[in-house]
Amino acid sequence: MAFLPTLDKILRVGENLVSDDDDHQVTILQLDNKSNSDIMDATMSSMDEFDWVRAGPLFDRAYIPSKTSQERIAKLNKNALHCPFEMTLMFSDGTIDKFRMHQKYPIDRCAGFQHFNGPHDISYARNKNKVIITIKDK
Repeated sequence: MAFLPTLDKILRVGENLVSDDDDHQVTILQLDNKSNSDIMDATMSSMDEFDWVRAGPLFDRAYIPSKTSQERIAKLNKNALHCPFEMTLMFSDGTIDKFRMHQKYPIDRCAGFQHFNGPHDISYARNKNKVIITIKDK
């Protein structure tokens, strides 16, 4: 049963940094919307194909209701430095926030966080292999 080691690794993703082979690392990106407005569109951009295995936005026009969170699994190139991305959040009240973050923050401790614009308080944290972005009203 060749698929059992892979299944075991998938089950351990939330607990530890998981490498499904010598070239990749698995992390999680969590968006925690603690604001009073729904996020109508959460979209990632500026992702380098070298950094992200099968590059494509983890969040692509995602809807995240107020007081809820969503997470996505990211497969990263182990040889990439920081795996930066930008994210644009459009809210039901018409406001927009844009920020930059490094997905390898749990691994390399370099957040690379920049809040470019927008009215919300956006903070970041890490927990094992997870990047946690929290959005609150100011």
